[in-house]
Amino acid sequence: DPDPTAMDAQRESREDLLLDTIMLSLRLSEGLRVRGLDETFGIPDVERKIWRAVEDYVARGLVVVAGDAGAWGRGDRISLSDPEGLLLSNTIISAIFAALDED
Repeated sequence: DPDPTAMDAQRESREDLLLDTIMLSLRLSEGLRVRGLDETFGIPDVERKIWRAVEDYVARGLVVVAGDAGAWGRGDRISLSDPEGLLLSNTIISAIFAALDED
């Protein structure tokens, strides 16, 4: 049988990598490719939670959506607007992290 402690450590490691990817990607001009994150990190509902977390910021022009429309009916990539979104990057990234922490 798999060791539950090892499985928890693997999940935490994947979650840490996901958070690092989000934080670092959103600080770059090309932004974060949202589509495929569930599969890449093996964590369900990541994409849905990110979209829900940034809805208000998109409406306010602080987060820009780009790329091909996917299952969510919007682009597959988000980035922070320059300069407004970048100035609020910590707030926006914190909102995403909080949404990912919800069950």
